[in-house]
Amino acid sequence: MAGIIEFVQNYFPLLKTILTAVVGLALILFGEGTFRRFYPALCAGMGLAVGMILHSAFPRDEMYMVAVMIGIAAGVVAYENYKCGLVLTAFLASLLASVSFVLRRVYEDTMLGIGGAVSKLNAVPEKSSLLRVWFLRYKYEGDMKEVLSRTYKDENPYTLNGLSKVFEDAADSLQIGLGIALLIAIFAGLISIILADYIIIASTTALGSIMLVGIIEETEFLKQIEYNYKLAIFFFGGMAFQIARYYKSIESERQTKKRRGLYEKVRK
Repeated sequence: MAGIIEFVQNYFPLLKTILTAVVGLALILFGEGTFRRFYPALCAGMGLAVGMILHSAFPRDEMYMVAVMIGIAAGVVAYENYKCGLVLTAFLASLLASVSFVLRRVYEDTMLGIGGAVSKLNAVPEKSSLLRVWFLRYKYEGDMKEVLSRTYKDENPYTLNGLSKVFEDAADSLQIGLGIALLIAIFAGLISIILADYIIIASTTALGSIMLVGIIEETEFLKQIEYNYKLAIFFFGGMAFQIARYYKSIESERQTKKRRGLYEKVRK
């Protein structure tokens, strides 16, 4: 048992990278098919991921349990009702993709701001720590000195004071970005009631593209192509592939539902 734990600890970053790449590629190429076959598990996994984002914003041990409960609830709701599963998948996939994109942009701006302030931190801030800054700013009523001292406990207070404006701007940007991400997710969930499979294709492709490009960005592969261009290539390429692959089955199912609807109206 100790050997297994040691193996997981040693190779966890590699295993996480491989799993993220595989899941991302699967969502880009087979998001619709994955949803059709495994929508309860897909909803549960995405619900758990949203819960872990909440844990980053609210750094408390009990938030792990909340994340698990969100995942279980999303999976059960999807299992009990296909339509709810469809809406949940569109909502959660769009939310995760949008939040990931926002976090990356805010993180980049923050690092540029730190560099521009000619200040050096002992440890590089993480995206999760920026979420903590955003949350703690409300908890401590805008007292950035207190917020930064609690978020970056090992840093020099004088350095943090010099960077308070940088993190204040990051928290403002994150506030706006998270609001927009939530609106996008709600819109995707609502429009999925009408467009159904096509929104599933778009949302799963977007999430898969974010995941795969994030892995690529950590390597030297395709460094000559900017992040947004890579994201657009994977997204539109995945959309085209999935629509070409599933178009006939989607339209066939739609026609079947229409015929059943007309038949039921005639019988009544």
